[in-house]
Amino acid sequence: MRQIPTPAHLLDRSDRDTLHLLVQSPTVLFIYWQLSVRKRAMVQEHFGADWQALQPTLRIYDITGLSFDGSSANEVSELALPQGESCFLRGFHPGKSYIADLGIVGGDGYFLPILRSNSVESPLIESVAVNPLSQESSANHRATPSPFPISFTVVKPIQYEQFSAYSVYPHPQKMADSEPGGDSD
Repeated sequence: MRQIPTPAHLLDRSDRDTLHLLVQSPTVLFIYWQLSVRKRAMVQEHFGADWQALQPTLRIYDITGLSFDGSSANEVSELALPQGESCFLRGFHPGKSYIADLGIVGGDGYFLPILRSNSVESPLIESVAVNPLSQESSANHRATPSPFPISFTVVKPIQYEQFSAYSVYPHPQKMADSEPGGDSD
């Protein structure tokens, strides 16, 4: 193992690892991220590939009613990491809890999480009576910015036996007895 060079001019206090999830509405979430120069270099060095070639991906987990440990979720949604450092995501269900991971998808289809977000709960939809004669309510309605959310696909992830901040441990393969006769000596 060798040290990843980090020139002093790249050590910026604002250069840190961040993945944050916010609720915009009952069906739309906002997510922003920042991957430090050092962590990106470490991942690129480990895999020997450019960052974009590693298929950076966002995964959003529905964790409603679960004690989320990274391996169990009610539903998992995935999308390629959009350009920039933030986006709106639509298609969520009111009253559900969500958490996100930023990671890469390896050539074998395994998702390797690099950053994990905070958890959020989307609010239940409540019907609000709006008086159409009220100039205040119509003015407020027009002033609200309308995001252009990104859609995503629901995936069935490969299950891991165990996950830690440093390693992913896939399910162990069963060893087959390769010798005839039934004994394994």
